[in-house]
Amino acid sequence: MRLGYDLTTEQSQRLIMSPVLLQSLRILAMNAQDLGDFAGEALLANPVLEEESPYKEGLQAYLQEYYAAGGRSTVREAGTSVQSGDALWQAAMQDADGQPDLAGILRRQLGLTKADDLVRSLCDYLIDSLDDGGYLTVTVEETVALGKGAIPRGKVEEALALLQSFDPAGVGARTVAECLELQLARRGELDDCYRQLLEEDLDLLSRNRIRELAEKYGLTAARMQQRVDVIRSLSPAPGSILSQPEETVYLLPDVLLEKTGDGYVASVNERIIPSLRVSAYYESLMKEGAADADTRKYLKERVESAVRLLNAIAQRKETIRKVAQSIANHQTAFLDGSVKDMKPLTMRQVAEETGLHISTVSRTVRGKYMECPCGLLELRSFFSGRLGPAGDGVSARSARAVLAEILTQEDSRKPYSDETIAGMMQEKGIAISRRTVAKYRGQLGIPGSSKRRRY
Repeated sequence: MRLGYDLTTEQSQRLIMSPVLLQSLRILAMNAQDLGDFAGEALLANPVLEEESPYKEGLQAYLQEYYAAGGRSTVREAGTSVQSGDALWQAAMQDADGQPDLAGILRRQLGLTKADDLVRSLCDYLIDSLDDGGYLTVTVEETVALGKGAIPRGKVEEALALLQSFDPAGVGARTVAECLELQLARRGELDDCYRQLLEEDLDLLSRNRIRELAEKYGLTAARMQQRVDVIRSLSPAPGSILSQPEETVYLLPDVLLEKTGDGYVASVNERIIPSLRVSAYYESLMKEGAADADTRKYLKERVESAVRLLNAIAQRKETIRKVAQSIANHQTAFLDGSVKDMKPLTMRQVAEETGLHISTVSRTVRGKYMECPCGLLELRSFFSGRLGPAGDGVSARSARAVLAEILTQEDSRKPYSDETIAGMMQEKGIAISRRTVAKYRGQLGIPGSSKRRRY
């Protein structure tokens, strides 16, 4: 056995990403707002960079013009759209901090009660102990223990009962069953059957085992279905609507389309991205040699860094334009409104046409929106694979739409199986397997046939 060191030569292939390439990819993936923030940081860090025009003021002016002129609503795949026009501009300018949260609403109700000071203080503590769904995160015993013998258990229970009497109904519950019971009690519908259903059979309820529940409780399937419908109309997290309001996102088009005789011409919306340049003063200072050697070296590094940033922003602009133009060329019929659905289109197709890598196309379309005749659409939403070789041009999005339409027409007492749906779609010219039906049904948030059955 020989131990020692040898020198050998070997060839290997490695992908090394330079800082310049990393910066370009990072900037490409940014939306307009992120790019604006990034440019602001660069302006603070690099003294040779300057704005050609004030970005924030220009963006605010464009935002006001855009929405005051009617703007464009954002088209979602489900078919709904957000508010647009002057009202949307006003909403965008409102201060969200002024909106009351769950704790604030509960404290307003507490201020209207006539409870004694100890109960009010305990109730205020319990309000602070609610989670986002409105559930209590401390027990009565833990609350009593905080007083080290000075807080009677009866006062804590009184404070809890007071909290559970507030709106929204169900707030202050410790379990899902208690939350739903509080809501039924508020409606005057809580009875022993509901109480047992909630405390013992939530699992069967979640699995829609109507016949099994009906047999256990001695009711008809139709009567049990009515009770289950009542329970499902309740909110399992009554505080979530107030404590976590849905975030309203106000979008602006990254890409603008101009209709021409040959189709559509895509261009990048320059008014929502920062416009930067290298300061002529510092550039001349470096070139004329008016500073010492160390200063010139520093300025040279800063100018080179600024130029790399400007090149990356320019490259981002051109990449977005090329990808958007390729998409518009493929989806002209949809943009014109002559067809209801987009053509099947993959990122690989666009990558091959534009000479870009598929990962670059993916970064480009993420979070970027194009202003279309029908509203704002995310660039990523234009991509949908062809439904198999037998699909004959049918996109996966079209298949999901047809599937949803079929399910709206089914008899809820005899819901279609996935196999039956696949056969019905094949009759409509869409070759699809049972497994694909189950996949698309899951994507649409539609449960299986056993959970769709009603009695």
